[in-house]
Amino acid sequence: MASIGKALIISHVGFSDIEISMVRAIGHDSTPINDKHLHEILFFVSNSPSSVPFLAERILYRLDKTRDRNVALKTLLLIHHLLHGGDRYFEQDLRTTHLSGHL
Repeated sequence: MASIGKALIISHVGFSDIEISMVRAIGHDSTPINDKHLHEILFFVSNSPSSVPFLAERILYRLDKTRDRNVALKTLLLIHHLLHGGDRYFEQDLRTTHLSGHL
């Protein structure tokens, strides 16, 4: 739960909800990603397209810093689910984020 506490401290206005949902979705336990958290992330991103670079940055930070293979696997699965479950515009925003150097 310390990760959720850190997510609450994030100073990005409006983006802390994305961070909290992401941390809850890819916890250290060996349970699968909860669809509720995945849908929350998709909801936040679809209502605020400017949050895609933030989400991409936080996912990559989490993937880079983790030493837990459950977290790494769940992070990769989260990326897969976001690309599969998101709309076409989400994929385009993610591609634009990649081309701009955020990824």
